[in-house]
Amino acid sequence: MADMEVYNRFRRKKIDCGPYVLLPWQFPKHAKDGGIRSWGDVRKAFKAPPANSAALGRLLHKIDPTRDFKKAVSNMNCLEEACRTAHEDAEADALYTETIPRMMQLVLELPELFPYEPSSSSSSSSSSSSSSSSSSSSPASGRDCRIPLLLPGRDIQITLSQRQCAAILAGAFFGVLVPPAVSYIQEDVEWAELDVQLLLCTSYTPPALRCLMHYFYRVTQHMPTGFVTIDKRACNREVAWGDDAAEGGLSLCEVVPHSDGCIERSGQLVHADFANMFIGGGVLQGGCVQEEILFSIKPECLVSMLMCARMEDNESIHITGAEQFCTYSGYGRSFRYSGDHVEEAGRDAHGRLLCTIVAMDAVVCHGGGRQWEHKGARDLLKACAAFRRFEALASPPDMPSALVSNLPEERGGIATGNWGCGAFGGDKSLKTMQQWMAASASGHPTLHYFTFGEQYRRRDLSARIARCNQLARTHRLTIGDLWRLITKSDMFDTLEAYCAQLPAPTQEDGEGEVGDGGDGGTDAGSMNVEA
Repeated sequence: MADMEVYNRFRRKKIDCGPYVLLPWQFPKHAKDGGIRSWGDVRKAFKAPPANSAALGRLLHKIDPTRDFKKAVSNMNCLEEACRTAHEDAEADALYTETIPRMMQLVLELPELFPYEPSSSSSSSSSSSSSSSSSSSSPASGRDCRIPLLLPGRDIQITLSQRQCAAILAGAFFGVLVPPAVSYIQEDVEWAELDVQLLLCTSYTPPALRCLMHYFYRVTQHMPTGFVTIDKRACNREVAWGDDAAEGGLSLCEVVPHSDGCIERSGQLVHADFANMFIGGGVLQGGCVQEEILFSIKPECLVSMLMCARMEDNESIHITGAEQFCTYSGYGRSFRYSGDHVEEAGRDAHGRLLCTIVAMDAVVCHGGGRQWEHKGARDLLKACAAFRRFEALASPPDMPSALVSNLPEERGGIATGNWGCGAFGGDKSLKTMQQWMAASASGHPTLHYFTFGEQYRRRDLSARIARCNQLARTHRLTIGDLWRLITKSDMFDTLEAYCAQLPAPTQEDGEGEVGDGGDGGTDAGSMNVEA
C-alpha cells in the first residue's frame, strides 16, 4: 500500500513516536480519530468473541470502520469449508470456538508482552541510543520494551519470543497496529506494511490466508517457546575485488548444483530469500513467488514487515529462527496450502531454529541494463551483505552465551538459486558468479545452488555450474579471477575459455581435487527459485 493510501486510511497527520513501532496502548492523547481506535475501544470490542464469520466481520468493522469487510466474511466461510474438504475438521471446528478467541487474547496481552513505562530518564536515554549507528533490543529487558524500527544505514537487531510474534500477527489480523508510514516522521523513509487485512478483503481466498490461519490454529493449540531474531545488516564499505585486494586473492568456495530439491529443505544453515526491496514483497496482496511462498509457510517472517524500511543497495535483512508451520504445492498461480508441517531442524541454546533467511533484492534489469554496470558491483555488494557469516550475529542482551559460535562446518553452507532471474530479468550466469564470489568472500565453505532442472542458453544449468566448479578447483581460481572475467556475455563460456589458456596444473602445483560438483538434488516439486 502506498504511503498516501496509508495516510488516507488513517485520516490523520503523522504521529511522532520516535524510531519505534507504535503499539495501540501507546497512542498519544491527540491520536484518537478516524481509523485509529484507543486501547480502551479495542478492549471493549473484544469483550465477546465472534461466533461466526458475519460476527467477525462486524468486529473488524468496529475496529476499523474505514474498510468494507463483506469479502472477509465470504473468505472466512471459504476457508472453513476448505478445512473440512481437506479433512481437517478439528481445525475448522476450532476456528470460532478456540482459534479466534485465543487470537483476541493474544492481542490483549500485547501491553504485557511489550511493556513501556516512559519517564524523563528513559526518554533521554532512548533519544541518545536512537542516534547510535548500531543498536540491539530484547523485549524482555527492563520496562522499555518498545520495538525499534530497522532504519536505513544502521545495523539493528531485534529478538522476539514466538509468543510475541504471534501477538503481533494477531494484532495485524484485527487491524490494531499502526504502520511506520504513519508513526515515524524524522526521515523521508519508505516502509513495508504489515496489513494482514489485505488478505481478508480480496475477491478470492488467497493461499497465504489459509497458511496464516493454520499457523494461528497451531500456536493457539500449543504455543512454541523459541525465539526469532530479525536484523538488518549493511556492507558499509566499497568492496574491492581485484587481485591486489584482500577479497580478490581469496580462493573460491565449492559450488554444488542441485537440479531438483528446494532451498527450504536443503538442510543448510543459510537460506536465500529473493526479496523485494520492501521485505515480504506482495505476500499480503496475492503474490505467490519465492519470497511470498516463504513468508506464507513461515508466517513469523511477516513480523519483519512491521519494522523494516526499504532496503538500501548495501543492505540485507536476516531472519533467524522462523518456524515452518505448513507444506505447500505449486508455484505462482498454482501455489496451494497442502497440510501441516512439523519442524525437524535443530535449535540453538536460545530456542532459535538453526536456519537464517537472508533477504536480498536484486536490480531489475530486463534486456541487460543495470545488472552489468561497474561489473555488477551493486548486486555483489548486496550479496556480500546477505552472506556475512552467521557467527557475526550477536546474542540478545538477556541471553548469556554466543549464538552459534560452534556450528558444525557441514551446516555452514548457503542454499540459493537463480536470484533475480525471473520477473527481474537477471542473467543466470552472472548471478551464479556474483553469489559465488560473495559466498567465498564471506568465508562460507559451500554454495548450494538449486536450478530446478532449468537451462541456460539451451544447455543444462546444473551441468554448467558443475563444470565451473571443477575448473575452479583444478586451477585454484580466486575471486579476483572471476571479477576480471565479468563481461556482458555468457559467464560460463567465458570462464571455460579463460581456463583453456591457463597452463595445465602439475603435480608440484598440488592440483586441486577434481570432482563433478555432484547433483545433490533432494526433494522434488517445491519452490521455483527465481524471483
